Parts: sequence; C-alpha cells; structure tokens
Amino acid sequence: MKPQEGVIKYQLNHSQQPISSLCSLVDINAWRTIAVRLDLIGQSPWRYQNIGFGNISQRIAPHSARFIISGTQTGHLKQLNPEHYCLIVKAEPHQNRTQSRGLCKTSSESLIPVPRQRIRPEPRYSSRYSRTQP
Repeated sequence: MKPQEGVIKYQLNHSQQPISSLCSLVDINAWRTIAVRLDLIGQSPWRYQNIGFGNISQRIAPHSARFIISGTQTGHLKQLNPEHYCLIVKAEPHQNRTQSRGLCKTSSESLIPVPRQRIRPEPRYSSRYSRTQP
C-alpha cells in the first residue's frame, strides 16, 4: 500500500503555545499569497486525495537554526494568521525528529528546509511546492 501524502512521518515534540510575538508575518504571507495564486500551495480534490500541499518557511533571524513554517493542512486557507504557523525550535533530520511550538502542528515537510539552511545560512525564506498536473 502506498504511504499517504501530507501526513507527519517523523517524531514530533510539539508544545501548544502562541508564537505571534516572534516576528512579523507580513513578508512570509506576501510570498505565500503569490505561491497560492500560482497554484503551488493549496488544496484540491484532484491532488493528493484532497490533502493540502506546499508550505513556506522563514528564519527567525539570519543564520538562525530556528524558523517558522506554515502549519499542517493550511493549504485551503487564502491568508494565514499567527495561529496557522509553527516555530521549529529544534530540527534533527538525521534522527527524523522535530521540536516545535505553535497553536497548530507543523507541516509534514518541516525537515526539508533544514539541510538547505545549514549549507546556505543567509537566505531567510524557503518554500516547498508540489507541482503536479490534476
């Protein structure tokens, strides 16, 4: 049986607490709006059994290992609010483990930006899109 897409497949230690005061969401929401309009982030009955796809993340500060990422299954929302993002406090891809906090759980793809951030610590934004035909 084929594994289900869009579900968390790593060990998650999540703390249910707000992250609203960590950083402004204006820039990340602007980039996410563009991705939604290009159909790179969203939700569709013709893709992935109607499970949301794509995510976006932003480092808290340049060279920081901590970042915010869109929450799991938020693709159907046109605009995200602070409660739709999570803070990745610690990510350990080699252990398949993530520690996060926020009012929703982190994206199932939250370990993907980590290797890129370690190679190039300067960029503040990262995104992961699934571009398939319906």
